Amino acid sequence: MTYLFHDVTRRLDLERRYEALIRVQGETLDNLAEAVAVFGSDGRLRLFNPVFARMWKLDPAALAERPHIEAVIGWCQALAGDDPIWQALRLTVTAIDGRELGDRAAANGATAAWSTAPPSRCPTAPRS
Repeated sequence: MTYLFHDVTRRLDLERRYEALIRVQGETLDNLAEAVAVFGSDGRLRLFNPVFARMWKLDPAALAERPHIEAVIGWCQALAGDDPIWQALRLTVTAIDGRELGDRAAANGATAAWSTAPPSRCPTAPRS
């Protein structure tokens, strides 16, 4: 009879540290005062925080399904109205070449500032 053993201590340690990092990042994101939404290059929502859902009056369960930017824009337009900014955001999310900044007033009087950064300049964003 032959027994083979493989030391997986290092792999398990890396997995534990990775999971701890993800938990800390999630706690940080969830406790920010600013609304945050991160979209992948495929246009799908990757991360969002509760403030984003509350600001735009969106169902967190629907956001957890990783909707496409088209769906999120449709939901947000219901609150903020039709504005050329939505087309610009759509193009920016799906074809990020550089950093862009802007802000817009919503129909309810709130002002939302936004910024984009390509994945190479946003190291904590998950890659799509």
